[in-house]
Amino acid sequence: MSKRIFAVVSLVASCATSSPQATPTTTAPQSSTAPIVASATASVTPTPAKPTTSLTTIAGPGKRILIELSGFEASFRLVYVLQNDGTLVAWKPPRDRAPDWYTLRREIATHVVDFDGYRAAYEDGSMSEMRTNGSLVPMAGAPHAISIDYDLGRVRCIVDSTHALLCTNDIRNPVKATGITHARIVRAGREEACALLDGGDLACWNADGKTTVRAHDVVAFDVASDLGCAVTSAGDVTCWGRTPPSFALHDAIGVSLDRNAGCVFRRTDAPSCWGRPFPSTPTDIDWLRGAREVAIDRDLVCVLFADRSACRVD
Repeated sequence: MSKRIFAVVSLVASCATSSPQATPTTTAPQSSTAPIVASATASVTPTPAKPTTSLTTIAGPGKRILIELSGFEASFRLVYVLQNDGTLVAWKPPRDRAPDWYTLRREIATHVVDFDGYRAAYEDGSMSEMRTNGSLVPMAGAPHAISIDYDLGRVRCIVDSTHALLCTNDIRNPVKATGITHARIVRAGREEACALLDGGDLACWNADGKTTVRAHDVVAFDVASDLGCAVTSAGDVTCWGRTPPSFALHDAIGVSLDRNAGCVFRRTDAPSCWGRPFPSTPTDIDWLRGAREVAIDRDLVCVLFADRSACRVD
Protein backbone atom coordinates (compact mmCIF):
# COMPACT_ATOMS: atom_id res chain seq x y z
CA MET A 1 0.00 0.00 0.00
CA SER A 2 1.13 3.55 -0.63
CA LYS A 3 2.13 5.90 2.13
CA ARG A 4 -0.57 8.32 0.98
CA ILE A 5 -2.41 9.89 3.88
CA PHE A 6 -6.07 8.86 4.12
CA ALA A 7 -8.26 11.90 3.64
CA VAL A 8 -11.41 13.44 2.32
CA VAL A 9 -10.13 16.86 3.10
CA SER A 10 -6.41 17.56 3.48
CA LEU A 11 -5.15 15.52 6.42
CA VAL A 12 -1.56 16.67 6.38
CA ALA A 13 -0.28 19.87 8.00
CA SER A 14 -3.64 21.26 9.07
CA CYS A 15 -4.26 18.70 11.80
CA ALA A 16 -1.25 18.92 14.07
CA THR A 17 -2.35 17.52 17.45
CA SER A 18 0.16 16.79 20.19
CA SER A 19 0.23 14.30 23.04
CA PRO A 20 0.43 15.34 26.69
CA GLN A 21 3.60 16.59 28.36
CA ALA A 22 2.58 17.88 31.75
CA THR A 23 0.27 17.26 34.66
CA PRO A 24 -3.01 15.56 33.73
CA THR A 25 -6.25 16.83 35.21
CA THR A 26 -9.61 15.21 35.73
CA THR A 27 -12.71 15.83 33.62
CA ALA A 28 -16.04 14.06 34.01
CA PRO A 29 -19.25 14.18 32.04
CA GLN A 30 -22.44 12.21 32.67
CA SER A 31 -23.88 8.80 31.94
CA SER A 32 -25.24 6.35 29.37
CA THR A 33 -24.07 2.98 28.13
CA ALA A 34 -20.51 2.35 26.97
CA PRO A 35 -20.15 0.72 23.52
CA ILE A 36 -18.05 -2.32 22.81
CA VAL A 37 -14.51 -1.12 22.09
CA ALA A 38 -12.06 -2.63 19.60
CA SER A 39 -8.32 -2.96 20.03
CA ALA A 40 -4.86 -1.36 19.48
CA THR A 41 -1.19 -2.74 19.48
CA ALA A 42 2.51 -3.41 18.41
CA SER A 43 6.13 -2.71 16.53
CA VAL A 44 9.03 -5.52 14.24
CA THR A 45 12.21 -7.90 14.91
CA PRO A 46 12.91 -11.18 16.73
CA THR A 47 13.70 -11.30 20.47
CA PRO A 48 13.12 -14.05 22.99
CA ALA A 49 10.00 -13.92 25.16
CA LYS A 50 10.35 -12.78 28.77
CA PRO A 51 8.59 -14.37 31.76
CA THR A 52 5.24 -13.04 33.00
CA THR A 53 6.83 -12.12 36.34
CA SER A 54 8.55 -9.15 34.66
CA LEU A 55 5.17 -7.46 34.06
CA THR A 56 4.23 -4.60 36.40
CA THR A 57 0.53 -4.10 37.19
CA ILE A 58 -0.43 -0.48 36.49
CA ALA A 59 -4.26 -0.43 36.62
CA GLY A 60 -7.41 -2.50 37.01
CA PRO A 61 -9.29 -4.34 34.25
CA GLY A 62 -9.55 -2.26 31.08
CA LYS A 63 -11.12 -2.12 27.64
CA ARG A 64 -8.42 -0.17 25.81
CA ILE A 65 -4.70 0.40 26.30
CA LEU A 66 -2.51 2.85 24.36
CA ILE A 67 1.12 3.90 24.31
CA GLU A 68 1.57 7.49 23.16
CA LEU A 69 4.62 9.70 22.67
CA SER A 70 4.56 13.10 24.32
CA GLY A 71 5.05 15.71 21.63
CA PHE A 72 7.84 14.56 19.33
CA GLU A 73 10.19 13.23 22.00
CA ALA A 74 10.52 9.50 21.43
CA SER A 75 12.05 9.09 24.88
CA PHE A 76 8.94 10.38 26.68
CA ARG A 77 6.12 7.85 26.53
CA LEU A 78 2.84 7.62 28.38
CA VAL A 79 0.60 4.60 28.74
CA TYR A 80 -3.15 5.21 28.85
CA VAL A 81 -5.56 2.62 30.22
CA LEU A 82 -9.30 3.07 29.68
CA GLN A 83 -10.66 0.95 32.51
CA ASN A 84 -13.91 -1.02 32.47
CA ASP A 85 -15.52 1.48 34.84
CA GLY A 86 -14.88 4.38 32.43
CA THR A 87 -11.89 5.80 34.32
CA LEU A 88 -8.98 6.94 32.13
CA VAL A 89 -5.58 6.42 33.77
CA ALA A 90 -2.16 7.61 32.59
CA TRP A 91 1.09 5.89 33.60
CA LYS A 92 4.70 6.90 32.90
CA PRO A 93 7.14 3.99 32.55
CA PRO A 94 9.91 4.52 35.13
CA ARG A 95 12.75 4.19 32.63
CA ASP A 96 11.54 7.06 30.45
CA ARG A 97 13.84 10.06 30.74
CA ALA A 98 11.35 12.86 31.19
CA PRO A 99 10.30 15.48 33.73
CA ASP A 100 8.98 13.51 36.70
CA TRP A 101 5.62 15.28 36.76
CA TYR A 102 4.11 12.25 38.39
CA THR A 103 5.79 9.17 39.71
CA LEU A 104 3.65 6.29 38.46
CA ARG A 105 0.01 6.77 37.44
CA ARG A 106 -2.74 9.35 37.61
CA GLU A 107 -6.46 9.44 36.91
CA ILE A 108 -7.19 11.78 33.99
CA ALA A 109 -10.96 11.50 33.50
CA THR A 110 -14.06 9.47 34.34
CA HIS A 111 -17.23 8.45 32.43
CA VAL A 112 -15.11 7.83 29.30
CA VAL A 113 -16.33 5.39 26.62
CA ASP A 114 -13.42 5.73 24.16
CA PHE A 115 -10.03 7.45 24.00
CA ASP A 116 -7.50 7.67 21.15
CA GLY A 117 -4.58 9.40 22.88
CA TYR A 118 -5.71 12.86 21.81
CA ARG A 119 -9.45 13.03 22.46
CA ALA A 120 -11.94 11.39 24.81
CA ALA A 121 -15.58 10.52 24.14
CA TYR A 122 -17.86 10.45 27.17
CA GLU A 123 -20.99 8.55 28.14
CA ASP A 124 -23.18 11.57 27.36
CA GLY A 125 -21.74 11.82 23.81
CA SER A 126 -19.60 14.91 24.45
CA MET A 127 -15.91 15.07 23.56
CA SER A 128 -12.79 16.69 24.97
CA GLU A 129 -9.29 17.03 23.58
CA MET A 130 -5.88 16.72 25.18
CA ARG A 131 -3.86 19.91 25.57
CA THR A 132 -0.07 20.01 25.67
CA ASN A 133 -0.25 20.60 29.43
CA GLY A 134 -1.91 17.20 29.88
CA SER A 135 -5.45 18.41 30.57
CA LEU A 136 -8.61 17.32 28.76
CA VAL A 137 -10.60 20.35 27.61
CA PRO A 138 -14.25 20.16 26.37
CA MET A 139 -14.57 20.52 22.58
CA ALA A 140 -17.25 23.10 21.93
CA GLY A 141 -19.10 22.48 18.68
CA ALA A 142 -17.84 18.93 18.23
CA PRO A 143 -20.41 16.29 17.21
CA HIS A 144 -21.50 13.75 19.81
CA ALA A 145 -19.36 10.61 19.57
CA ILE A 146 -19.62 7.03 20.82
CA SER A 147 -16.31 5.85 19.31
CA ILE A 148 -13.20 7.74 18.14
CA ASP A 149 -9.80 6.94 16.65
CA TYR A 150 -6.71 8.72 15.37
CA ASP A 151 -3.86 7.36 13.24
CA LEU A 152 -0.27 8.56 12.89
CA GLY A 153 -1.27 9.64 9.38
CA ARG A 154 -3.49 12.28 11.05
CA VAL A 155 -6.76 10.52 10.23
CA ARG A 156 -9.46 11.57 12.67
CA CYS A 157 -12.65 9.53 12.71
CA ILE A 158 -15.66 9.16 14.95
CA VAL A 159 -18.86 7.19 15.11
CA ASP A 160 -21.47 9.78 16.03
CA SER A 161 -24.64 9.41 18.08
CA THR A 162 -26.62 8.54 14.90
CA HIS A 163 -24.15 5.67 14.25
CA ALA A 164 -22.70 7.31 11.13
CA LEU A 165 -18.95 7.25 10.39
CA LEU A 166 -17.37 10.71 10.11
CA CYS A 167 -13.74 11.39 9.11
CA THR A 168 -11.81 14.63 8.60
CA ASN A 169 -8.82 16.74 9.56
CA ASP A 170 -11.21 19.04 11.46
CA ILE A 171 -13.30 17.08 13.91
CA ARG A 172 -15.72 20.00 14.27
CA ASN A 173 -16.52 19.87 10.55
CA PRO A 174 -16.35 16.17 9.62
CA VAL A 175 -17.28 14.45 6.36
CA LYS A 176 -19.79 11.60 6.45
CA ALA A 177 -18.59 8.29 4.98
CA THR A 178 -20.92 7.13 2.23
CA GLY A 179 -22.60 3.76 2.47
CA ILE A 180 -21.88 3.24 6.18
CA THR A 181 -24.77 3.21 8.65
CA HIS A 182 -25.42 1.50 11.99
CA ALA A 183 -21.72 1.82 12.93
CA ARG A 184 -20.65 0.95 16.48
CA ILE A 185 -16.84 1.18 16.63
CA VAL A 186 -14.23 2.87 14.42
CA ARG A 187 -10.51 2.28 14.05
CA ALA A 188 -8.44 4.34 11.61
CA GLY A 189 -5.34 3.55 9.53
CA ARG A 190 -3.26 5.62 7.15
CA GLU A 191 -5.40 4.89 4.10
CA GLU A 192 -8.76 3.80 5.42
CA ALA A 193 -11.03 3.80 8.42
CA CYS A 194 -13.07 0.73 9.33
CA ALA A 195 -16.31 0.58 11.29
CA LEU A 196 -17.98 -2.47 12.82
CA LEU A 197 -21.67 -2.36 11.94
CA ASP A 198 -24.73 -3.80 13.63
CA GLY A 199 -25.07 -7.30 12.19
CA GLY A 200 -21.30 -7.94 12.15
CA ASP A 201 -20.13 -6.51 8.81
CA LEU A 202 -16.83 -4.62 8.84
CA ALA A 203 -17.05 -1.70 6.39
CA CYS A 204 -13.95 0.30 5.45
CA TRP A 205 -13.86 3.72 3.80
CA ASN A 206 -10.74 4.84 1.89
CA ALA A 207 -9.20 8.03 0.52
CA ASP A 208 -11.14 7.75 -2.72
CA GLY A 209 -14.45 7.72 -0.88
CA LYS A 210 -14.98 4.04 -1.68
CA THR A 211 -16.59 1.71 0.87
CA THR A 212 -15.45 -1.92 1.01
CA VAL A 213 -16.87 -4.66 3.24
CA ARG A 214 -13.73 -6.43 4.48
CA ALA A 215 -15.38 -9.23 6.47
CA HIS A 216 -18.72 -10.54 7.72
CA ASP A 217 -19.81 -11.85 11.12
CA VAL A 218 -16.94 -9.95 12.79
CA VAL A 219 -16.51 -10.10 16.58
CA ALA A 220 -13.21 -8.16 16.84
CA PHE A 221 -11.00 -6.08 14.56
CA ASP A 222 -8.21 -3.54 14.48
CA VAL A 223 -6.64 -1.16 11.96
CA ALA A 224 -3.27 0.54 12.34
CA SER A 225 -1.03 2.24 9.81
CA ASP A 226 -1.22 0.16 6.58
CA LEU A 227 -2.63 -3.03 8.07
CA GLY A 228 -6.05 -4.29 9.16
CA CYS A 229 -7.24 -7.61 10.64
CA ALA A 230 -10.67 -8.98 11.55
CA VAL A 231 -11.76 -11.97 13.65
CA THR A 232 -15.03 -13.76 12.85
CA SER A 233 -17.38 -15.58 15.20
CA ALA A 234 -16.02 -18.87 13.79
CA GLY A 235 -12.55 -17.93 15.10
CA ASP A 236 -11.05 -17.25 11.68
CA VAL A 237 -8.66 -14.33 11.04
CA THR A 238 -8.44 -12.29 7.85
CA CYS A 239 -5.86 -9.50 7.33
CA TRP A 240 -5.32 -6.99 4.52
CA GLY A 241 -2.99 -4.13 3.64
CA ARG A 242 0.79 -4.02 3.42
CA THR A 243 2.36 -7.50 3.83
CA PRO A 244 -0.55 -8.93 5.86
CA PRO A 245 0.19 -12.03 7.96
CA SER A 246 -1.80 -15.20 7.32
CA PHE A 247 -3.26 -17.53 9.96
CA ALA A 248 -4.46 -21.16 9.77
CA LEU A 249 -5.95 -21.09 13.28
CA HIS A 250 -9.71 -21.22 13.95
CA ASP A 251 -9.92 -20.32 17.63
CA ALA A 252 -9.21 -16.57 17.55
CA ILE A 253 -11.20 -14.21 19.80
CA GLY A 254 -9.45 -10.86 19.29
CA VAL A 255 -6.67 -8.89 17.59
CA SER A 256 -4.41 -5.91 18.40
CA LEU A 257 -2.38 -3.95 15.84
CA ASP A 258 0.03 -1.03 16.00
CA ARG A 259 2.29 0.12 13.16
CA ASN A 260 4.10 -2.97 11.83
CA ALA A 261 3.11 -5.71 14.25
CA GLY A 262 0.37 -7.20 16.38
CA CYS A 263 -1.15 -10.14 18.22
CA VAL A 264 -4.07 -12.46 17.57
CA PHE A 265 -5.67 -13.69 20.79
CA ARG A 266 -7.03 -17.24 21.16
CA ARG A 267 -9.61 -19.00 23.32
CA THR A 268 -7.17 -21.18 25.25
CA ASP A 269 -3.80 -21.16 23.48
CA ALA A 270 -1.19 -18.43 23.82
CA PRO A 271 -1.57 -15.38 21.52
CA SER A 272 0.10 -15.52 18.13
CA CYS A 273 2.24 -12.35 17.79
CA TRP A 274 4.71 -10.86 15.33
CA GLY A 275 6.99 -7.82 15.24
CA ARG A 276 9.45 -6.42 17.78
CA PRO A 277 9.88 -7.63 20.50
CA PHE A 278 8.38 -10.83 19.03
CA PRO A 279 9.59 -12.91 16.06
CA SER A 280 8.97 -11.41 12.62
CA THR A 281 6.39 -14.08 11.72
CA PRO A 282 3.32 -15.05 13.84
CA THR A 283 4.52 -17.10 16.82
CA ASP A 284 2.76 -18.29 19.98
CA ILE A 285 3.92 -16.15 22.95
CA ASP A 286 3.33 -18.11 26.14
CA TRP A 287 3.96 -15.27 28.61
CA LEU A 288 1.03 -13.38 27.05
CA ARG A 289 -1.41 -16.23 27.65
CA GLY A 290 -4.72 -14.75 28.85
CA ALA A 291 -4.12 -11.33 27.22
CA ARG A 292 -7.04 -9.54 25.55
CA GLU A 293 -5.14 -6.58 24.08
CA VAL A 294 -1.50 -5.58 23.67
CA ALA A 295 0.18 -2.23 22.97
CA ILE A 296 3.85 -2.11 21.98
CA ASP A 297 6.40 0.63 21.42
CA ARG A 298 9.96 -0.65 20.94
CA ASP A 299 11.05 -2.00 24.36
CA LEU A 300 7.73 -1.23 26.10
CA VAL A 301 4.98 -3.89 26.10
CA CYS A 302 1.64 -3.21 27.80
CA VAL A 303 -1.11 -5.80 28.17
CA LEU A 304 -4.78 -5.98 29.12
CA PHE A 305 -5.64 -9.15 31.02
CA ALA A 306 -9.11 -9.99 32.36
CA ASP A 307 -8.18 -8.86 35.87
CA ARG A 308 -5.49 -6.19 35.38
CA SER A 309 -3.47 -3.98 33.05
CA ALA A 310 0.31 -4.50 33.12
CA CYS A 311 3.49 -3.30 31.38
CA ARG A 312 7.06 -4.43 30.92
CA VAL A 313 10.03 -2.25 29.93
CA ASP A 314 12.94 -4.30 28.56
